[in-house]
Amino acid sequence: MVVHGDVAHRITSYGYLAVTGAVALDVPMPDEATLIAATVLAGTTQVLNIWFVFAGAVGGAILCDNAGFPIGHEIGLAADCRYGGYIG
Repeated sequence: MVVHGDVAHRITSYGYLAVTGAVALDVPMPDEATLIAATVLAGTTQVLNIWFVFAGAVGGAILCDNAGFPIGHEIGLAADCRYGGYIG
């Protein structure tokens, strides 16, 4: 479980890279918590610029989507046939 103070600390330490990475990878913390913490920091402390937070979130989502499609296209059917019965 991620403590909310840890999310805020990572955002203030790593800035826009933390937002982009969290949205793109969805680890080590959920992207929703990262975006909420980043927007609160941008709105209250002006440590971050809200437009760069938005650009990082959009960039991370596009990066994740464009990386996930070829992976699923190459190994998706084989993995589904092999392990699909275990998942449901």
